[in-house]
Amino acid sequence: ELTKTSENERATRSLLLHVGGTQEATLRWSVDPASVPSYLRVAPLTGTLGATDRHANFLNVSADSAGMREELEPLLTTLNVTVDVGGRVRDTVLLPIYTIIATTASAATSMWGLPQPDGRCVPREGKARAEG
Repeated sequence: ELTKTSENERATRSLLLHVGGTQEATLRWSVDPASVPSYLRVAPLTGTLGATDRHANFLNVSADSAGMREELEPLLTTLNVTVDVGGRVRDTVLLPIYTIIATTASAATSMWGLPQPDGRCVPREGKARAEG
């Protein structure tokens, strides 16, 4: 979740890859760069998991609220991740990534309105939405 106040925020989450079964070869994975939207940064785009490894750091996903406005619903993107085990098994996994752009009670420029002491939000009238 990213918050919008007077400054932009960047958030990074590390994803962990867990493998089960009887893997006998190195697992190679890659993220299709075309499936990464402009507001996300994904690194690395490729990697391996050794034949005897059961879990490893998979990838880091970062989002920056610069140029984005708060939204009612989370933004959903699906990363296309190709997995190859020893050249014998190849599959594409669809990895959903949800990004929440939210406002905080101190965001006087929120598109939703002005926060009140009782927790209510009084809608802004005649004001342009905050765009970042």
